[in-house]
Amino acid sequence: MALKVEFQDNTKNVLSELKKVQKQRVVMASVYLDEVVKKTLTGSRKGRIYTKPGTKVKYRASAPGEAPARPTGQLARSVAWQLMPSSAFGGRGVISEVGTPLEKGKQLEFGTKTIEPRPWLWPSFVKARRRIKEIFATRWM
Repeated sequence: MALKVEFQDNTKNVLSELKKVQKQRVVMASVYLDEVVKKTLTGSRKGRIYTKPGTKVKYRASAPGEAPARPTGQLARSVAWQLMPSSAFGGRGVISEVGTPLEKGKQLEFGTKTIEPRPWLWPSFVKARRRIKEIFATRWM
């Protein structure tokens, strides 16, 4: 009596499923970081008091080293994330970018000749890092 054993190659299916999970995890991490960034851009600040341009409304600006204040909310509204193809893994990877297209976002993060830095993106990432690691460390299957 002979026992016949056949093996089926499911590599393509497994890789396809892993790619789906990879994309889901990148999306989850991106959404979470986006939320943390927007939360970082809220709250009270310790800087000087100014009047919003074109109004009589007063607001307290951020002090150097604090996340920027929100006199108009423009920066917070501009923050978004997007998925992008990655050259990693032979072009089969996926990455995400979280940030703003506004030049003032970069100017506030790093400062300029006339403005001391008001970091908001890097501190948000530092706050979110533990949860992002958990998202990717969760069992994939």
